[in-house]
Amino acid sequence: MSAERLFYAILSSSYESVLMYLRDGVDPNKCADMKSINWISHNLVAKTTPTMPTTFTHVHAAVLNCFHNPVERRGKDQKAIPILRDLLSHGANAEAKASDFILHNIDITNEPRCPGQQMTPIDLAVYLRRNTGSRLRDEKIKILNSAITLLSRRESVRNSIGLPMAPVAEPVLEMWKSLLLSEGFSDVHFHCEDGTVLHAHRCVLAAASPYFRNYFEGPWGQLSDSEHANGVWNTANSAEVMRSVLAFMYIGKLPERGVLDSDPYSLLSVATEYGLDYLVKLSETSCIRKLDDDNAKDILQLADLHCSPRIKTACFEYIRNNPQVLTRSDMMALAGENKILWRELGEEITPPSKRSAKRARKS
Repeated sequence: MSAERLFYAILSSSYESVLMYLRDGVDPNKCADMKSINWISHNLVAKTTPTMPTTFTHVHAAVLNCFHNPVERRGKDQKAIPILRDLLSHGANAEAKASDFILHNIDITNEPRCPGQQMTPIDLAVYLRRNTGSRLRDEKIKILNSAITLLSRRESVRNSIGLPMAPVAEPVLEMWKSLLLSEGFSDVHFHCEDGTVLHAHRCVLAAASPYFRNYFEGPWGQLSDSEHANGVWNTANSAEVMRSVLAFMYIGKLPERGVLDSDPYSLLSVATEYGLDYLVKLSETSCIRKLDDDNAKDILQLADLHCSPRIKTACFEYIRNNPQVLTRSDMMALAGENKILWRELGEEITPPSKRSAKRARKS
């Protein structure tokens, strides 16, 4: 019952109890038995069946607690964000997906309920923020923004670069390492911007990337009859970026101190193009961690270019909390360079109360 008690403590915003259970060794990634939870009292309905159990993790519960308890109560400090932070610091998975639940009787504007279908904690926080009703609206949006930023920056990782690991027999791993960048039996040759040639194998690329799979399966897939004659693949990317991408596709690893730290922007571009979803997430997280006054505009434009709501949300939150960024000449130039993005930025950083007043004046 420990997981259920931790679950209740979170939804009750009882920080001391949450901390006690975590220090006592309760696994923050062990889901509570949904059949034993009084969902109705927390505005939740579980659609549990013998073959389709509901999943709603402790991190999801912490996000919901942020929504229900955005302000201090009875003279006590607001505890929702500290609860979320402590869960993450104790190894809770910030990317776990919840499913088959319904939020009901909550103060939202657009829908009477929120059907949970494969929602990460960030997805849930974004939904609640976008649909928050009038009651404590500003407070709820503020705390949900803080939760989104915290989740984006503190995603649970299992090693230094954030890749989920599984045991692999050493001979198998060595076999794949021997294939990586090997010229033997290679039929694709990446010619990088600096003249470096990196060798690869079409079957591996097709298995790892939907981009290459679609290319090789299409009518243009015969390398000898296409723009990639003899398997030559010209790329404007650096050899360092391409080595990292190929390493990810072959052995699921990236250099611990490599492109992910030095140039996550280029890595994000290639990962997005090749459809490498997990590498996209790693690159997004690294971009978010690098946010500062000097690069806020560039990273915001990068997020817009690659349709990354995670990075956009983090940029909006950073600029909202650091308004001096808006006075920089490079940021002000965005108004003329991308009017749509500039307007979106203005809407996101404007307090909801002022936004409502502005709409009322227009009507």
